[in-house]
Amino acid sequence: MRLKKYARVFRDYQHAISLKLTPANRRPKSVYFFTFHKCASTLFGSMILKRVIGLRNINHSHQIYSGSIRTSHPFTFHENGCVYGPIRIVCKTENDPIEDLLLGPIIQPAFLGSKRAVFLIRDPRAILTSEYYSFGFSHSLSKNKGIRNRQEFIRREIQQISLDEYVLGKSNKLIEAFDRLDFAQQHCRERVILRYEDLIDNFDTFVEKLCAFIPLHQRTIDFMYRESRPKKTEDIQSHKRSGLPSGFRKKLLPETVEALNQQLASILERYRYEW
Repeated sequence: MRLKKYARVFRDYQHAISLKLTPANRRPKSVYFFTFHKCASTLFGSMILKRVIGLRNINHSHQIYSGSIRTSHPFTFHENGCVYGPIRIVCKTENDPIEDLLLGPIIQPAFLGSKRAVFLIRDPRAILTSEYYSFGFSHSLSKNKGIRNRQEFIRREIQQISLDEYVLGKSNKLIEAFDRLDFAQQHCRERVILRYEDLIDNFDTFVEKLCAFIPLHQRTIDFMYRESRPKKTEDIQSHKRSGLPSGFRKKLLPETVEALNQQLASILERYRYEW
């Protein structure tokens, strides 16, 4: 186990040195990786985006979330040599440093018009179900005081209601987030829309589309496959509770699923999700 860890660290070191030795103007055009919470974003943020061939990963969301940067200065974005993300899209929130420093400035036509981007989505019913367990019980808390206070408030709120109450109450906010994602992808010069469900059930096609924007070594692809497989048993205390694409059907009441189908109809139809 220790040898594998050292080998991974050595490969990361080699990757970083290789990128630094390549002049910025000779690197590929930068790519932006947009997604939502609960769409395998942690897998991509912790490993996959760090191993993109020819691109250096810059995760501004994590820098804010971990409290590792001053949040009074705007970010700089480079035209070449970087993969930015994961950038988790949410509905607009006041006094949120991620909104003020990252989402607000970049989800603009003038910014996106020249950009290449990957958009990773998931069935909104599955997102809402997974949010309940994650935000209410297992998600780590930010070192940014403002974000942490909001997280703690949401956690207390969730723990006082049922899963069905949560998903029905939060569906409108997720609809707003999907609207922002739709707006962003429509204004990008080049983009690809990928579905979490295809990562699980149609892996080869998913990888082919992904690697057209962020090329990966085979060992990284193999790692992504292993780590994305759904768990055999559910663990609500784990960040990855299950990973089953349609697990929400077993967790929600039939009448809740029917109500969500009506509320989310335009999204389900647009992205070809079964009712």
